[in-house]
Amino acid sequence: MAHPLWLVSVLVSLLFLAGCSPSTSALTSSHRLQAVQTSSVAIEPLTPIDRKEIEDLALLFAQKYYTYTLENYTEVNTELIPLLTPEYRDTFEKITKDGFLAAQAVNAKSKVESVQMLEVDKLSTNQANVQLTFKAQTTTNGQTTENRYSTKLDLRKTENHWKINAILSEQPVEFLDLRKLL
Repeated sequence: MAHPLWLVSVLVSLLFLAGCSPSTSALTSSHRLQAVQTSSVAIEPLTPIDRKEIEDLALLFAQKYYTYTLENYTEVNTELIPLLTPEYRDTFEKITKDGFLAAQAVNAKSKVESVQMLEVDKLSTNQANVQLTFKAQTTTNGQTTENRYSTKLDLRKTENHWKINAILSEQPVEFLDLRKLL
């Protein structure tokens, strides 16, 4: 009787090591597979033209996306649609609808004061990640604070132009006027 239990344990362990556990998401598996595929191919460095296009796109996106009032929120995000890959547009529209509801709930507005490019990482001939940091003045429920944020974007080159394919992460780096929120 101990033999079948041992066999089941070994099979479950092998499945887990192979990335087939129920807790492993498809997204994680696809990123793992993509990382293996892209790491085995030599990647040419970014050309100065590609670097400039990537940096200009990321800076413009961050400046526009994180500067809003309730009155212009939808309009600003509609203006950003041409900067996105077709695959990301539906997701972006959902994110901005949810964001508008959240902003509305606290009567929020935000103005980016400065944006800085931290890193451009070319992953393949048509994919790059960009890390940005920016300072924004944010008002919620009448209280204004100055905050620093970090954002990581996934960019894809489609039809010879770089486009935003996803917002990979958004996080506060530093809340400068935290006392105002207390």
